[in-house]
Amino acid sequence: MEEKFDNIYIYLWEEFDTIYVGRTKNPKSRHYAHKTRESERTYKFSYEHHVEHPRMTIIESNLTVEEGVEREKFWIDHYRNEGKYNVLNKLCGGQIGNQRRIYSEEDIKDHRKKYYQDNKDVKKAYQREYYLMNKKKIKGYFTEHSEEKKAYDREYQKKWYEINKEKKKESHRKWCEANKEKLREYARRRRESKKMNN
Repeated sequence: MEEKFDNIYIYLWEEFDTIYVGRTKNPKSRHYAHKTRESERTYKFSYEHHVEHPRMTIIESNLTVEEGVEREKFWIDHYRNEGKYNVLNKLCGGQIGNQRRIYSEEDIKDHRKKYYQDNKDVKKAYQREYYLMNKKKIKGYFTEHSEEKKAYDREYQKKWYEINKEKKKESHRKWCEANKEKLREYARRRRESKKMNN
């Protein structure tokens, strides 16, 4: 038989007609988290409105996890549809454990774009300040590694040519074949140009 430890609770700010619905197996530790964690919506609301955090009121208890998930959703929908309270819950409820909203790739791209637009002047100022503070070190790094990079590039190009020389020759042959009329015309013009210069 499945254990029944889940509880549904609410926090009510009557003077602001605001409510929060939650679900927990351990009301005492969950209440402490709501009161002390700055990331909690209930903590933020109480802090921003300069009021004492309300007490936790258990409205349902002795539920299985599945029942708790469904009842949390039910109570959030109930208070939203009732229209009497502003419901603090951002999601519709039913998250198990510490699950959070899953963002799509498009959401992440939009967030990055917005963050860059909002902070591009700050970023440029920081980059400039960093460069001015470390320009000697940066120049020294590039001077120190420039010869190494040149040697690496030469070695890489040599290896690439050895691996691809047959392909390159074939590609060149095909290009010459496809453009032979243009090449003949170019050679003819060069000869005429030399005659005129002589």
